[in-house]
Amino acid sequence: MATLVVDVSVHNGRIDWAKAKTKIDGAILRLGYGDDVPSQDDGTYAYNVSECERLGIPYGVYIYSYAADANQVQSEINHTLRQISGHNPVIGVFLDLEENNLGYLAKTASQMFCDQINAKGYKAGIYCGAYYYKSYLVGMYERLKALWWIAGYGTNSGLPEPNFKPNPGFNYQAWQYTSNGMINGIPTRVDLSQWYVPFSGETKPVTPEKKVIPHISYECRNAFGYTYSGKDGSAATCQNAMTAIKIGVDVGSVEYRVHCNGRWLPKVTGNDWNDYENGYAGDDVHAIDALQIYYISDASKSAIHEAVYAVKPFGMGWLSEVKDTNWENFDGDFTAGMFDYNIESVKIKLEEC
Repeated sequence: MATLVVDVSVHNGRIDWAKAKTKIDGAILRLGYGDDVPSQDDGTYAYNVSECERLGIPYGVYIYSYAADANQVQSEINHTLRQISGHNPVIGVFLDLEENNLGYLAKTASQMFCDQINAKGYKAGIYCGAYYYKSYLVGMYERLKALWWIAGYGTNSGLPEPNFKPNPGFNYQAWQYTSNGMINGIPTRVDLSQWYVPFSGETKPVTPEKKVIPHISYECRNAFGYTYSGKDGSAATCQNAMTAIKIGVDVGSVEYRVHCNGRWLPKVTGNDWNDYENGYAGDDVHAIDALQIYYISDASKSAIHEAVYAVKPFGMGWLSEVKDTNWENFDGDFTAGMFDYNIESVKIKLEEC
């Protein structure tokens, strides 16, 4: 009998796993994508794995591969092992192979991945479509000790359509049949799969450790090089137009970006005035007139929080507070500030959701 498994990532938003548990048998959680750098971790993995463990939902994991050579394959394997350390992904640990332009490396990548994941005592697996297998992975079914999870959508109706079930030439262990599913507790359309083999092991509910309270601190700098500090909602006031800001947290992580000189600068995640690439936002020359912040909770250490922040343009009062702004997913309240009105003060706090 097939079981129902969802696979999720940051693109599915914040999931109410207690509700979803009543509708699913298991979940596959995205670890991230590509190289072993924290900025490429999935922003919801820590929360999702913590909730699955707390509620006793069997889960597996996957990493989306962009590797172009063997060194990058190894980095993706290291990325995977770093994030699953201390966890028990009983459904399996999967390499997601979809990039056709990198298909020349598919056999090497799948062999390296499965060999090393299995050697660490996990169950290695490969995710791909039937076309991808026939184009780049023929013969690897016999060579690899792996679970095979094959995608094939048919009309992508949200329901299994047996007439469109893929036929890659072997008996695979799981079929992802839609990206258009609907599950109570998941705020977006979601990938659904039928699973044909038992999950080995058991994911037991765990008692979470005592949660800590996260703190956020920040410094702003004006064009004269003077810095002014704030923490947990206190105001940092530049006494002049702000040209740079750095933000740090003691639990979780934070992403932020600023608007100045008529354009948005790239987002940053660091908190270091000496790091000119990722340590702070701003160009130290042009006045900042808008700010966006996104706080990513570490659900294993603290309750889920969001950034709540406000700015004060020069010569004006404080503008209304806005909340966590993940501009890539178009959620939150978007922007603190008004274009062409230079900011002189900022205050930021973390509030439990």
